[in-house]
Amino acid sequence: CRIAAAEAVRRAAALLAADPDPGCDSAFDAWATPHESPSPSGLAVECRTEDAGRFFSWNNLASSGAMREKSAELAADLMTFCGIYSPDAKIAALADALDGDDDGAWEGDPHADPPYRAQNRLLRAPGELAAIPGWSAVLRAPPDATSRRRFSAGTLAENAAVVPVDDGEEPLRVNVNTASAELLLATAGLARERAVETLLAYRANKPIASLAAIFAARPDWTAQLDGTISTASSWFRIRAEAETDEEGGRAVAVAWVRRDDAGGAAAIRQWIWQDE
Repeated sequence: CRIAAAEAVRRAAALLAADPDPGCDSAFDAWATPHESPSPSGLAVECRTEDAGRFFSWNNLASSGAMREKSAELAADLMTFCGIYSPDAKIAALADALDGDDDGAWEGDPHADPPYRAQNRLLRAPGELAAIPGWSAVLRAPPDATSRRRFSAGTLAENAAVVPVDDGEEPLRVNVNTASAELLLATAGLARERAVETLLAYRANKPIASLAAIFAARPDWTAQLDGTISTASSWFRIRAEAETDEEGGRAVAVAWVRRDDAGGAAAIRQWIWQDE
């Protein structure tokens, strides 16, 4: 099963590399279609690819200056929208875990069980996020069923991810073609539900190929959204599940893939196995 799952991941990565227009990633692309491949031998493989631009990347909080402020505001709005209220302390703890120094109020707690010490580097796996003070409960929180917004709020797991980006890499941008309504609303501002609804209706028929039209129609968005949104992604998450009728015959591979901005190559950067 592991071999079949790994091969499915590699085929999906090759499909990403062959994308004829890497400057525009959307649900209309071939790589975005889930694939199923049952076989007469009883082995069934399912594979799904998601671009990282559909998520908020927690590692964006490691950026500096104005971009860090934008990332913190976006994270706070997204957490609030997903039912995590008063998120500032949790965001500060995460930021302290990501920075490269020992300064800050959340650098460590020797009295915790187990004792906590900030890692002071980028996150590589979801388990590292759960180890930061306050975050284990946050990641298990259900969506807010009492929300009165027109959009039904999702969970943080559906809207944010630990993308294993390279040290020094620019913050990942939100893809306006694939991001959820929740993430788009957190990015644009919680008071702009109607504008987000318009964007969702437009992209349901065809992808947004350029940000120029958005900024031309809404020049007041330029200062807030410049540098935070895009029409494409460079990182992708591929999940392949292989299963047989035999007992214990199941393997799940999750791989993070980075595609060259110009296309033509897609490299698998991280493997996570979830066998059962």
